[in-house]
Amino acid sequence: MPVIRPIMRQSWEGRRAPEVLGQAEGWLNSPPLELAWLRGRAVLLDFFDYTCANCLRTLPYLVEWWRRYQDRSLTIIGLHAPEFDLGAVPDNVRRGLERQGITYPVALDSHFRIWRAFRNNVWPRHFLLDREGGVVEDHSGEGGYRQTEAAIQGLLRQLDPEVANIPLMEPVRPQDRPEARILPQTPELYLGYQRGELPQGYRRNAVTDYQDTGAHLLNAAYLQGPWVAGPQSIRHARSTDTPEQDYLILEYLAQEVNLVLAGSPERAYRVYLRLDGVSVPERFAGQDVTREGEATYVKVDEPRMYRLIWGEYGAHALTLASGSDQFTAYAFTFGAWSLPAA
Repeated sequence: MPVIRPIMRQSWEGRRAPEVLGQAEGWLNSPPLELAWLRGRAVLLDFFDYTCANCLRTLPYLVEWWRRYQDRSLTIIGLHAPEFDLGAVPDNVRRGLERQGITYPVALDSHFRIWRAFRNNVWPRHFLLDREGGVVEDHSGEGGYRQTEAAIQGLLRQLDPEVANIPLMEPVRPQDRPEARILPQTPELYLGYQRGELPQGYRRNAVTDYQDTGAHLLNAAYLQGPWVAGPQSIRHARSTDTPEQDYLILEYLAQEVNLVLAGSPERAYRVYLRLDGVSVPERFAGQDVTREGEATYVKVDEPRMYRLIWGEYGAHALTLASGSDQFTAYAFTFGAWSLPAA
């Protein structure tokens, strides 16, 4: 996987989109497409990765716009550029699309040719094109959903005046509401040595016996036991019947915690979770957390982002432990927001 290096972001609004869809390595949900073949239709191009938390928050809007407008001259094309090696495997991406209910065409940009042609440097980012291929909106990150849908309707009304009668989507989540305020939170935390920072230090690509002293900084992960640090991920390096002896512990500030994990149905494993030293209370459990007696865990049976914590805003210590030597973690992402009192 190439390293994504920062480049100066350049807005494409008012310019013609480059004709580069033919550089995709493959297509899902569609035969290969070219922008020139779509003249006369509005086109929404969306750079995303199926493991990216920010992308996953935007996808319900795209799925609904596809449902609403595909028969009214809108084409949506996902441009899948993998943030991690997991996303360079077409079957992984295909399962990710199925999980999100995505049926619109998706181009696989695993070598970042389309990404570079657009001089992109962020997930997600979308471009709304008019019927002649000109970019009328260039939007990076989350948010702006009503603005984008209004722009889509503005293009489609030229062909179908009835589009004006379709109400704009309501926010899918409370934090998508315009009055929501983003709170200070732990930034995305990469675990591999290529982009990560491990206070205990990395010994690259070799089994290392890490020792947790118990002295932890906020916004940092610490390891206990034998682990292998790779360029993009860390992997627990032994099988054991006592998973609690080896662990990863993270001090964070947020109300939502997600983690990209590698796994497969053939070698599924459990990652046990503890929050502030105890099993995750129900009011903090993310949607992928299972409770069994006094234990809380996630079952890792496919490579994807797992939702670990969804609860009250604050600083906490999250511990993850597994007896499997398949336990492989890539990156944590976080969320925190507030709404004005009613």
